[in-house]
Amino acid sequence: RPLADSVTLEISALTYSENDGAPLLVEEIAAVGAFTRARPAAATREALLAWTNAGGRIEIENARGRFEEARFAAQGWLGLDSALRPTGRTDLDLRNYSAALRALAARGLLEIENLPMVEIGLAWLAVPDAKTGAAVLKLPLVAENGTLSLGPITLATLEPLL
Repeated sequence: RPLADSVTLEISALTYSENDGAPLLVEEIAAVGAFTRARPAAATREALLAWTNAGGRIEIENARGRFEEARFAAQGWLGLDSALRPTGRTDLDLRNYSAALRALAARGLLEIENLPMVEIGLAWLAVPDAKTGAAVLKLPLVAENGTLSLGPITLATLEPLL
């Protein structure tokens, strides 16, 4: 059975924990996208490889989420590489990033003594929102060669889907 032409993802809570540390809770993720060019005929290895080889991908029209008091929005694309690992790029706008930094520090994922310098560095990179003037950090979120990165920071290793 063919897959649908559009994709909608809604997650009300996503918990991530590494090395038995305090879990991170992403409280909301929602995304809307559409298959472009070709679309997979089925969710099988063969069909996904054929889709990938034909240049198939998902254009992400609108993604948004919330972590602590930080908010993000993104647009971009998502596909699969020849090993069936996620690949793609989104342009991420992060608002109230200081709240996310404090949450990371509270969980030991960012050294608390480095927090002020990290906040100052990111403030230099942030741009004012055209409507509100609030600081917005604009970063690429890239999945490539089995790695997920936010700007220059490696976030995770990506495994094949099948």
